[in-house]
Amino acid sequence: MATPVVRISEFATQIGITFTALTGVAYAAGYLARAARARALGTEPDLVLISQAYVFGGFRFALFTLLAFLIALPLVVLLWVIARWITSSVRPVVKAWLQLATVVFFGAVTLILYGSTLRVTDALLRPRSDVLSPGLCEAVLGRNEVGLALVIGGAVLAASSFLLLRARYLEKGVDTLSLALGVIVAVHLLLMPIQYGVFYADRTARELERAPEGLAGIEAPLWLIDRGNERVSILARGIGDRLKLVSVKSDSLDGIGVTRSVDIGDVVGTGGNSPCAPLPPSSG
Repeated sequence: MATPVVRISEFATQIGITFTALTGVAYAAGYLARAARARALGTEPDLVLISQAYVFGGFRFALFTLLAFLIALPLVVLLWVIARWITSSVRPVVKAWLQLATVVFFGAVTLILYGSTLRVTDALLRPRSDVLSPGLCEAVLGRNEVGLALVIGGAVLAASSFLLLRARYLEKGVDTLSLALGVIVAVHLLLMPIQYGVFYADRTARELERAPEGLAGIEAPLWLIDRGNERVSILARGIGDRLKLVSVKSDSLDGIGVTRSVDIGDVVGTGGNSPCAPLPPSSG
């Protein structure tokens, strides 16, 4: 009679441990996504140690990532079939060199993806430059598919690296190439929530009914684009129609209604008014 009870207890314990682990992973992913989004837009991230918003954001990231891997799956399978066919028809020495070249290629592309993602900062504030390309700037605002291409490319590379790591480990055990592949996979696990935060986290702007008390020097409309526990970020236009980001205390919005919700890309404008537009040539 005691055996079923013990098994049920162990099963419940395993479920609890699994759920706790998944919640922890979701929390970390949500934290990274929110911090990356704030950095990409140029807002002040009101990040606290404990917040349920990170868990919700993490599970949204998980759903988004599953969809990304689903889209990438046909290409991953095709690449894996081609790789197996090539390696099965060449000599062992040639196979070893092909695996080395593949790992070097995966590492180089991973660095390119990582660098391209981390280059995106202050997209709402600074004009186009060599540091922030117009394509990346527009991707943060949801105006092109550059972000989607980077995310799908990252998913393909992450899955391919994992499959190659598994095959290499089963064949050779722990060696230099398997360790290098492990590092590449780990970098992608860190990169995926950052990519999601930069290109696909909350891109909604909410128009405020009026300005908070004591806030001067900006013109209506005012848009709430980021709300933390203690501070919020408001986007508006100041003198010369230039975009301004203002950080105020959350309680200053008490009693102020929201009239509508639109995409951030629709708020910042197009053409010369867009923060992604190039600076006009200097007169000097």
